[in-house]
Amino acid sequence: MTKKISGILFSLFVVLFLAFGMLAAFMQTCYAQEQPPLVETIAPDTVFAGRESVVVVNGENLPEIFTVTLVGSRDFVLQLQTSQVSSTELQVYIPANVAIGNYRLQIDFGMFVDRFAFSVIASEPSITFVTPLEFWNRDNTTLQVQGSGFSMIPLVMLGSTQITNVQAISDSLLTVQIPASFTPGQHDLTLYFGGGTSLHYPDKVIVRHYVKPHVSNVEPREVYNNVARRVQITGEGLGNLSEFFLGNTLTPLKKGGARHEIWYNIPILSN
Repeated sequence: MTKKISGILFSLFVVLFLAFGMLAAFMQTCYAQEQPPLVETIAPDTVFAGRESVVVVNGENLPEIFTVTLVGSRDFVLQLQTSQVSSTELQVYIPANVAIGNYRLQIDFGMFVDRFAFSVIASEPSITFVTPLEFWNRDNTTLQVQGSGFSMIPLVMLGSTQITNVQAISDSLLTVQIPASFTPGQHDLTLYFGGGTSLHYPDKVIVRHYVKPHVSNVEPREVYNNVARRVQITGEGLGNLSEFFLGNTLTPLKKGGARHEIWYNIPILSN
């Protein structure tokens, strides 16, 4: 009798153990299913008017059933076509006829709704002219970038350095301030806009290293006024100089030479 009761109790223990295991697995499955969708990024958040664009939504636990609407001013609401790539990626299709403006991209998962700032801007930008293309790095220098489609401020790179002081003066003019002591050399100018668009200016921007002018020697130091002579001046930073005084008079003299050595042709002087 005791053995029979022990067997029944053991069987009951096994049944309860299995039941608890099944219940735990069921609860874990339910918990996993109840994890809310999490949107981490949308890209791009700016597209160009006049062409269809695809916005990629990345996150976790993204369901197959969801709706996305574009909400604008004056009660503008447009439901967008969508597709699920995976539980971590969704795609949203922006039609080409959406007007230029600022919107909210609203992603509705039923109990959970995410909203993101979204913009549609004018036609793709272009660069027609940049000035100056060559300058010294002694002071801050403002580049003027002329073109079209500058309704949004781009990310500007000069070489491998991002320039942070950028202003959109108009749809056709950007100003880009290059800080003093910028790395000398020939640099590429590239503008990055939303929607994966970038512009590369074909001409190099040349930044020259500024050295404070210093004269170490002048040869000869005496000349006759009835004979034209060449005076050689050596030192540092002499390529920055543009004018010379001869006596008390600022005289436009013919200059030649290089940054560390220049010469001036002194003409025949009257008595």
